[in-house]
Amino acid sequence: MDCFTIEDLKQCEVKSIEVNYVNETLPGETIILYKDTSTISTGIICIEGVKEKDKQTVFRAQLEIAQIP
Repeated sequence: MDCFTIEDLKQCEVKSIEVNYVNETLPGETIILYKDTSTISTGIICIEGVKEKDKQTVFRAQLEIAQIP
């Protein structure tokens, strides 16, 4: 949820989250978060976490969201 602003979180609710862990991280490692909103019109947002040091993918997540009326 760190890649969303407070305003984003006020405008929508998360209906489901699917996370696939790909590689291990160790304490002290930095993970860069990438958010793909190209399919937001269908209610889907994809997030990928990548190690800063070696660019290995740590996880991929898919969120299903709904706009709050």
